Amino acid sequence: MVTFLKDTNKWVKTSAYSNLGHFIHCLKGGKISDNLLTEFCRMPDNDINTLTKNNDIIYSCAYNLPAVLDAIGKDSWESKLWKAY
Repeated sequence: MVTFLKDTNKWVKTSAYSNLGHFIHCLKGGKISDNLLTEFCRMPDNDINTLTKNNDIIYSCAYNLPAVLDAIGKDSWESKLWKAY
């Protein structure tokens, strides 16, 4: 997934970021890499958000934030997800 997030094609990156929260939630109970969580927290940043004109990536981040928190556990809230909030 990280490869898709770093792709040079705008449409590939947009799709990858839009589905990142759901992808992380599907990994619940397994090893979720810090790279994926870092990329999830970068979704509201301007360099990522400008991939779309209508804030789809920010909405995807907000919508999937509870699912990602469920996947990584409440103990990781401050250290890993606070920035996205």
